[in-house]
Amino acid sequence: MDKQHDRHMHEETIELNVASLLPQIVSAEDDCIQRLQQALLKQEGINQVHLQQDPLSLVICLRYDPNVHSEAQLLKLVEKTSSKITKRYQHDIISIEGMDCSDCALVLEHGLSRKEGVLNVSVSYADQELWVEYDVQQIGRRGIEQSIRRMGYDIPKVDLIRFLHDNQAIILSVLSGVFLFLAWSSNQLLNLPQQYLLGAYILSYLLGGFELLSHSVHQILRERRVDIDLLMLAAALGAAILGKWPEGALLIFLFSLGHALESRAMKHARKAILSLSDLAPRTARLLRDGKEEVVPIQEIQIGDTVLVPPGSRYAVDQYLNGTIEEE
Repeated sequence: MDKQHDRHMHEETIELNVASLLPQIVSAEDDCIQRLQQALLKQEGINQVHLQQDPLSLVICLRYDPNVHSEAQLLKLVEKTSSKITKRYQHDIISIEGMDCSDCALVLEHGLSRKEGVLNVSVSYADQELWVEYDVQQIGRRGIEQSIRRMGYDIPKVDLIRFLHDNQAIILSVLSGVFLFLAWSSNQLLNLPQQYLLGAYILSYLLGGFELLSHSVHQILRERRVDIDLLMLAAALGAAILGKWPEGALLIFLFSLGHALESRAMKHARKAILSLSDLAPRTARLLRDGKEEVVPIQEIQIGDTVLVPPGSRYAVDQYLNGTIEEE
């Protein structure tokens, strides 16, 4: 804080860091700075408010009448005013899923900017993120997220929830194995009767069999067929009826773990295939009648001459038997 005394004008100047007053602000162009300046200028005894910008920080300079406000009173007034602005005008960065082209960013910006209470919105297709400024008295973050979903895009879940959701099958299978091991080791090391360990075996059954049962029900209701998951569950249930709880729990644990690992591998393979398809160019440069044209790849015909600048990708397969020329 830097204070100067102006004897001629009977004013004093105080400098305050914008980052301490408006923590969400990252740019001098943010409208909240103007809102703060206008709100302070309406206060009695504050004669001038202006913004100073240097390479390291943003500073608001206030010229005020010391006969109206002491320095401590002025600081409380500024903090109260900035707190009201911070609470009312929120700035959020929201991750977006489902943007498969750069035009999606324009669609999102246009759609959200028309919502009442949304003041500014900017979408980055490269980062798959949306920056939005909004008035909480008119719209909340939940309303913005609902609008995004209605436009056909998705918002990733919170990291922990998303991790649990994406790895649910493996987590349940591992927990099934944990309860199986606890029950078996208690029986072997502590010589506890099996009836005392029945609860642990039942938990092992339920945790390991949840995904298998869900998959089997889906196959029966949707595909009208019985798969191997149902047969394994039937075998484990038969072992339980015969009193062979450890064997049945081990069967469910091993099969559920294999099922989870297989699903995980398939998911990674599917993502890899999708990422390869994203590398395919959407347009091609053709040489027709001595002139260059940029057309969608669907419009390429057999015999066309495709121009490929250095570093770019071929927009056609070799079986088209067309002519490809490298520049």
